[in-house]
Amino acid sequence: GRYPGYLGCDTTYHDVQHSLDMTLALARLIAGYERSVEPADRLGAGRALMAIITALFHDSGYIRHAERDRDFNNGAQFTMQHVSRSADFLRRYLPELGMAKDVGIASMIVHFTGYELDLDKIELDDPRDIICGHLIGTADLIAQMENYERVSEKYAAEAVVIVLDNREAGDIADLLNPIFSGARIVADYGSQQLLVTANAAQIAEITRMVQSLDRPERAEPRGLPAKTLSVTVDFIQATVGAQGTGDLPENLQGVNAALRENGLGDAKIYGHLMVRTQEGERFESNGVVRSGKGDSAMSFLRIRGEAEVIDGRAQLQITSLLNVPITQMRRDREGKTRTTISYEEFGLTTTTTVPLGDYLVLGAMPASTEDSDTILMVIHITAD
Repeated sequence: GRYPGYLGCDTTYHDVQHSLDMTLALARLIAGYERSVEPADRLGAGRALMAIITALFHDSGYIRHAERDRDFNNGAQFTMQHVSRSADFLRRYLPELGMAKDVGIASMIVHFTGYELDLDKIELDDPRDIICGHLIGTADLIAQMENYERVSEKYAAEAVVIVLDNREAGDIADLLNPIFSGARIVADYGSQQLLVTANAAQIAEITRMVQSLDRPERAEPRGLPAKTLSVTVDFIQATVGAQGTGDLPENLQGVNAALRENGLGDAKIYGHLMVRTQEGERFESNGVVRSGKGDSAMSFLRIRGEAEVIDGRAQLQITSLLNVPITQMRRDREGKTRTTISYEEFGLTTTTTVPLGDYLVLGAMPASTEDSDTILMVIHITAD
């Protein structure tokens, strides 16, 4: 937690010890490889150094940024995109080491430690870079298998009971179970207790989060029951300066007029999230959008917030996060077209008022740094 702008690592196992173990395994694999091939096929000192640094930071995507990630409670929430986040960190960090020329390669071979990209479709100019990627992925697996005893001892399961004073046990269990991989949180509805089976580090963090979440419910105004709300957020992609009406579904056709007034056209659905929630309660929804023609590029969508209805209008606090793939195509020295994929994160946090049943368009975000497309949020709230 001493690197400026970042919090300490709070994910179990994917910590500094694992990173060092994996890097040591990689160094040994590289040494063996260099001894086993002809001089012309060797990786060389510069490429080996790049691979070692990539290994050291291959799980850095689990670490939360103090500002950009303030709406997340634990680094484990980034599991589905942590390798892309690690690649983004390497793109920012390597130039500080005087290794800007290695950014493109390092940010691609780190994907050999994950599953976000199809490894068979990662194409690099020099086959030795692909070798580095395979060595890094192998070292990651070796470190995890070799450390079975350390993991078993350090993360041996313990069981505790946490008593709740205010919140429903089921609500807390539903909220925390997806966050803590390997832990089991069971709600005892009769006694309003949580039965937690996890390792010691997870139990400490779960206990801290339960204490924060177990606050009194907001009083219901005038004795009226809380309404059940349906919150729908459509992520709309539109093009600056385009004149076309696009391809929006019938219920969103009215949005086209608002887009044209702001110089946007050719609108289409980029992603869609919907969640049902109780008035005054926190809600969250996540989704994945696959993009590209036959590739494995994915956009990650998330909304979270809280809504309360007053006089037919929903007062809404909402945060949306969008992780957008940026595809770049270039020609190599042999004239072949190579495709690389990187990710750019965008976020929007706002407090606003939405009349029930109406559509509200918020926050244009660039779809990529390379084109004139933007992403907008269209919010629609109804009450049962």
